[in-house]
Amino acid sequence: MITLHHEKEENFDLNGYGVLDDFIFNDGGSWEMNGEFKITFEVPALTEFTKYLEVRNIVQAPVPFMERQLFRIYRTEQTLTSIYIEARHIFYDLLDNWIEDTNIVNQVGNSAIQQLLSRTQYPHRFTATSNISKTANARIVRMNPVEAIIDDGKENTLVSRWGGELVRNNFHIEMLERMGVDRGVRIEYKKDLMGYNATIDVSTIVTRIHPVGFDGLELPEKYVDSPLIDLDHPIIAEMKYEDVKAAVGEYTDDEEAVPLEEALNLLRQAAADEFAVNHVDEPETVVEVDFVALHNTEQYKQFAELQEVKAGDTVKVSAPDHGFEITSRLVAFEFSLIKKDHYTSTTLGNHVFEFTSGSADIRDIRKELNESFEQLNIIQTAANGKNTIFRGPDTPEARKVGDLWYKPAGNGEIEMYQWNGETWELVVSTGVNTEIAERIKEAKDAADGAQEEAESAANRVQAAIDNAADAYEYADSAIRTANGKNTVYRGDQQPTEGKENDIWFQSVVENGEEATKMYVHDGSAWVLRAHDASDLAGTLDLSQLNVINLNMDSATGGSLHLDRGLKVTNNDKDVLKVENGNVVMDVDNLLIQSQGLDEVMSTSFYQDGLAVGMMYEENGEIKSIFNLGADGPYLSGDNIVLDGDTIVDGAFTVTDEIFAENMSIDKFTAGTLNAADVNLINVNVSSLVGNTSEFIRSGWNAINSRADINGSRLRFTHNDGTATEIGASGIRRVTPSDNRAYHYLIYATTFIRGVSSSSAHWIQLPDDFKGKDFKVYLAVADSMNALNYKRSIQRFVCTIHPDHNIDYARARVPIIGYKSETLGDGVAPEITSVQGLLWAIY
Repeated sequence: MITLHHEKEENFDLNGYGVLDDFIFNDGGSWEMNGEFKITFEVPALTEFTKYLEVRNIVQAPVPFMERQLFRIYRTEQTLTSIYIEARHIFYDLLDNWIEDTNIVNQVGNSAIQQLLSRTQYPHRFTATSNISKTANARIVRMNPVEAIIDDGKENTLVSRWGGELVRNNFHIEMLERMGVDRGVRIEYKKDLMGYNATIDVSTIVTRIHPVGFDGLELPEKYVDSPLIDLDHPIIAEMKYEDVKAAVGEYTDDEEAVPLEEALNLLRQAAADEFAVNHVDEPETVVEVDFVALHNTEQYKQFAELQEVKAGDTVKVSAPDHGFEITSRLVAFEFSLIKKDHYTSTTLGNHVFEFTSGSADIRDIRKELNESFEQLNIIQTAANGKNTIFRGPDTPEARKVGDLWYKPAGNGEIEMYQWNGETWELVVSTGVNTEIAERIKEAKDAADGAQEEAESAANRVQAAIDNAADAYEYADSAIRTANGKNTVYRGDQQPTEGKENDIWFQSVVENGEEATKMYVHDGSAWVLRAHDASDLAGTLDLSQLNVINLNMDSATGGSLHLDRGLKVTNNDKDVLKVENGNVVMDVDNLLIQSQGLDEVMSTSFYQDGLAVGMMYEENGEIKSIFNLGADGPYLSGDNIVLDGDTIVDGAFTVTDEIFAENMSIDKFTAGTLNAADVNLINVNVSSLVGNTSEFIRSGWNAINSRADINGSRLRFTHNDGTATEIGASGIRRVTPSDNRAYHYLIYATTFIRGVSSSSAHWIQLPDDFKGKDFKVYLAVADSMNALNYKRSIQRFVCTIHPDHNIDYARARVPIIGYKSETLGDGVAPEITSVQGLLWAIY
């Protein structure tokens, strides 16, 4: 049975929108191991299911020797006569999900696949198990779960690191070491084998593997050979195993790394598995087999179980007259959706290849070679074609000067000897190489450390030199006045020149403390006038001193007495005057600055012909401005707080956002008013004009009713307690007396039926009808063509099925429809189709 369901259906025990069996044609499905799993079919263009055959809806369909599987529609194509449907297995829903980053470390298959599915971007319904005992690592970054599981073209996926074969059973996934079994099925020519097409490809064979682990880890002996190798013509390939990491060098403490000897053995085993498990040393054989399955024939149905072939099963195909026999596995098939367990095409892929004309059993030869391989030394010809390379623990018999012998030395180390004509001479040992490499690394680390120390010391010396130069330049500098009259000197050494009224500040250290002496030049020599600032406690007569642009780090003292006032001049302008106890300032800009640990803060006072104001800065960025000008006051800042009663006389315009706990406004103009949290009481508005007004809830009292608006509907409450609502789903009537709300809904559809039985045909109504006490009316729309024009119509039936009830909860209607045609000869009438018309009203 094939059923159609809503895209979000969770209970597939029911028939959903209905059964498609009577409508589909050109049906088929395909399954491939670790590959495609999909179905296709067509239905007539005009049926009761037409509107439900939409992308994302789900089809439940039978698959040979599996329980019914779920397929999601992902493509439709409609013509005047039919609708073509493509649907892929529900497993591919995981294509839409995403894995950002998950690192699977030292896990077996079961924990690996469960960790993978638990790290998706959003939750899903899928569960997973695995019987793979192999331990491996994989870091999966920015992949969808489907490619993370079965994409063998990428390195960090489940199938590329753990191997395995995927079993998809609706929302459950199994990753098995091997799916299927050997049921002893034998398909024979002239019995059930109708034909075959065998393709044999030797281009993929590899008989010698150069395994490479993480960070270029290699075996000392370099290669692992297949038991089937032809030593005269080996077929060599490099294979990478990035999950094999040795705990050496910078990876010594890496949690994913293992001891070197163990890592080398893992490399050897991984390469050996390529031959024993993946059979890369055998020709690739694909056989398309056309055979008659016994379960599809009447005469052999009782023996069907003896010939059942399921996905992944091993079968033997024999055609003795052709000298052809293979033992292979079912790796792909196509199937019918209508016929139970019916293959329309099968594909067998080999893991064991045999010709009946061969004189020896290749499997026995492989076993013997494996035993010999474990016991004997390996002998191969060197690249120059003259010398011989020996590999193994036993001392070989050299053949020629220059022959090489690789001898295992334990702990994963290898010693290489060369025959000098008399004896085997040790040339190199990987153990020595490793030790040398470690010594070199230690020396390099020490050198790097010494270089860093030297660079640090050099930097400190340079800093000291720079500081000394700055100090010297500072001590030797003199600050000269702008008008060239007098000079103020600052430094430890007495200036070499000077004229009357020049000043010299000398920094000295006395009794372990810093002090400053001030000298004034009397025209012939420097005269000490003050010893440190505390000596200025008396009166300093500056009547003869004109100091312009004086730059001083510190000026402290007791008191400064000016009997004729104080005047500060800048560019011939009196900017500061002290007269009769009054301080008069005439400045364009007054800057008050302070510096903390991490920032410089300053406050500037300014005045010009148009405005006066104050500005606050931090690290060069203006934070606040208060300006009083001809156009009025101006405030600027990240947050402006008005504390207390604030009265705005005139228009008040807000261009961004305003917050006020209590506000009384005569006139308010705004671009967008968001009144989600505004409570307006007794608002009298003659005209409300604006671009956008967003009200979460509002209401108006009208005559004999109340109108209420919220974010989803407009509601009118009537005097009798009932209400009418208008919303996105239409008009709704609410009667609180019986706690019932209903829409005014009307739905009409046609259907074609021609069956008289106790089984009903269910019509699915739209979701709006679910849970409502709707009414249903039916009528005959068309009698359809008669089966035999000599017959007369005895009866029309188009009604609700008498043996079933309307399913109000799920909005489904059971109907029966047919017509009976009779010749009037007493013979039972023929039952044929009619077209019915259904109305549902609420």
